Amino acid sequence: MGPCLSRWMRLFVVQRGKIPQGRCYATDQSQREYDKAMVIVSEEVRYRALDLSMRGRLFRDDSARGTRPAVLIFPEGFGISEHTYAAARRVAELGYVGLACDLYGDAYFHNGPSDYLRERNVALTTDQALMRATGTSALDVLHARADVDNARIAAAGYCLGGTIAMELGFAGAPVAAIASFHPSFKGMTYADAANVPCPMEIFLGAEDYASPPETRALFEQAMHGKGVRWRMTVYGSVKHSYTNPNCEGMGEAVAYDEEADRHSWNAMVAMLETAFA
Repeated sequence: MGPCLSRWMRLFVVQRGKIPQGRCYATDQSQREYDKAMVIVSEEVRYRALDLSMRGRLFRDDSARGTRPAVLIFPEGFGISEHTYAAARRVAELGYVGLACDLYGDAYFHNGPSDYLRERNVALTTDQALMRATGTSALDVLHARADVDNARIAAAGYCLGGTIAMELGFAGAPVAAIASFHPSFKGMTYADAANVPCPMEIFLGAEDYASPPETRALFEQAMHGKGVRWRMTVYGSVKHSYTNPNCEGMGEAVAYDEEADRHSWNAMVAMLETAFA
């Protein structure tokens, strides 16, 4: 792995107005015909994370046969939502299985701050065992499925869900790739950083309150010399929750950014194509 480190351990800063165009993944006739033939279906899945009863939703192409890769999608700190379901469905449209994962149990979601949400959030973010169990229990759901190739499962997440995806890597979970969108580095521990078994991509805004420059620097310092292939892309003038079109109205600290959303999604798709090849 040594010769690869110089290519992967880099910090990418993308200035506003200069984001390169993402790849197009459905340009030829055969791909368009394949997309038309897809039948995306979803089903509720129930599982447990320690003492929590979790309710996720799995998306797949019902017209496909045999095993296929899969991607875990962990939600923002508000809980599993339409944003999570939309990402899992887009994963299924790529030909993979997408599992929208629960965060707090019973598919809890609250569109904005509340005392109860704050209590659940603190309980999760201050308990590393619970945070990792939230990730590994969802991974176990995919491992138990006959239509999933266990050797080709990736983890992706948004905000707190992005942190959970990274914690899965730190726990040494058998995943093929990790994508973390506008994660929070608060409370993250790096003692097990060398356990990350796969490439890890992190995408965030330069004006994201959840990942200020000093915490990004701490992350880079902690990962130095660990032998992990990682890349961080920082989008200029972009705030927290930039991937969520429904975040408007939640305060000035968050804002949707279409360019950064498109660019980071396409970068994840490219990483998955390589990891699942």
